[in-house]
Amino acid sequence: MERRPGPRATRREVLGVLGAAALAGCSESGAGSADDDRTLTAVPLPESTSTPRDRQVVGVDPRTVRELEAPWYERTATTTLSPAGLTVAFHPRPTAVPGLVGGGQFRRPGTGSVPARLDLVVQNTGDGAVTLARDAVAGRLVTPGGEARAFLLPAVPLGDGGDPDDERDRLWFDGCWRGRPSGRTASEVTVEPGDAESLAYRLVSAAEGPCLPVGTYEFEAPFGWTFTLGVWRTDAPGPAERSRFAGTDVPDLPVDGQTAWFHRADRTTEVYLRPSTERVDLTDGPAILRVALFNHSTDVLVGNPLDYELLKLHEGSWYHVVPFRLPNPEGYLPPGATLEKRFELRHGPPIDRDDTIPVGHLGGGRYALRFGMGRPGAVRQHSALLHLDAPRLELYPSPELRVDGRDSSDPLAWLDPDGGLFDAIVTATRTERPADRTVIAEQVMHEPVLRNTLSLFEDRTETVELHTRDRVADRLLRPHETLRVSCCGTTYELVRRDD
Repeated sequence: MERRPGPRATRREVLGVLGAAALAGCSESGAGSADDDRTLTAVPLPESTSTPRDRQVVGVDPRTVRELEAPWYERTATTTLSPAGLTVAFHPRPTAVPGLVGGGQFRRPGTGSVPARLDLVVQNTGDGAVTLARDAVAGRLVTPGGEARAFLLPAVPLGDGGDPDDERDRLWFDGCWRGRPSGRTASEVTVEPGDAESLAYRLVSAAEGPCLPVGTYEFEAPFGWTFTLGVWRTDAPGPAERSRFAGTDVPDLPVDGQTAWFHRADRTTEVYLRPSTERVDLTDGPAILRVALFNHSTDVLVGNPLDYELLKLHEGSWYHVVPFRLPNPEGYLPPGATLEKRFELRHGPPIDRDDTIPVGHLGGGRYALRFGMGRPGAVRQHSALLHLDAPRLELYPSPELRVDGRDSSDPLAWLDPDGGLFDAIVTATRTERPADRTVIAEQVMHEPVLRNTLSLFEDRTETVELHTRDRVADRLLRPHETLRVSCCGTTYELVRRDD
């Protein structure tokens, strides 16, 4: 329905837009099976942190410091690891220290001779000196989750002529570089106001366990700065497993721009939307569905990170079930990052929670889930097919609806969720005239005027009169507007008048 808002934004989503959400990279999941339900990590869209341009900076490559003035999504750094055939992307976040701005650059790729070298650069834009502990930084695999660990081990600063001998004992190569922290007391670095400091590190896998599995690793420096590294296969950035819908033809979605489908992705696909499972069973209760947009390209994706939509395929056409477009400035998803949403799907009514997006009133059938981000000037819509196992959806009114004469031919109903005045009146009758549009049960149950008129029709019903608020009626009808809809084989005429 065109003017109907979907579920409200979860607290996590809104915080993501305001800069409090976590940055996450990609996972090999791209790589799970069609029914894989492993956890994907939350959405990365932190706030930009600007750097004053009138400070004097010493001791650090000026080009790196200038990069700290760029928006956060332009401060991604990438490198490669060979012979493992991996690409690694560094994603900064705002630091936890007031006035401290952080970024990073890879100074060399990883090879069979040397591990990759990452310089973390911090600039003090505050008024007081800041002392930082320079120690090993441990990272854990957060997307798709698991026991894999990685380390950033302190390296000799650039220009000091090589590695200290004692580091030879804690770094070794067995197809990838591994290492362990030295256990020594961390050294300290003081950054004076207006200065910047570069902290050099080597990227290695843990001494035991898998060697840098594809995914996202979250690191937290000793001074409270959290950042992530995204890892993916350079020559095969796409999902490792085929979609259960591979080879399926479906109509184009009724949206602006070209749509890129997950079931048409292959190992060469750099950007794709992947659900944790492509078949969801709602027959025994609700289900959690995790859906992630993976950016394994070298481009920054643009669009609205809060823009998503669930559509249902019915008799060869797509119907909007839950459109959600919270007004929001354009967002960005840098290389290696992942935008994820967690949905709680229900056949019955939705239940609001802080950590999921509630979507209820869903019947069985084929659906499409769409995210509205993509490459600039190219595909801006990424979608995935879903099959829901659920009973047929029956219409029933909202629990708060008050009805007089329910068993009469002309029931009178009041829908006033805010306890205010009933300033809009909508009447609904059956008609033989052509419908302006067709609606399905899932749409009716998500639109309050349709739900609380059409659900009251029985064999003897002739007219339903609904009294409600302007803002509720405005979702479907303008004042004095008439709309004819066809639902389940019957056409209804709805007319709005206001007191």
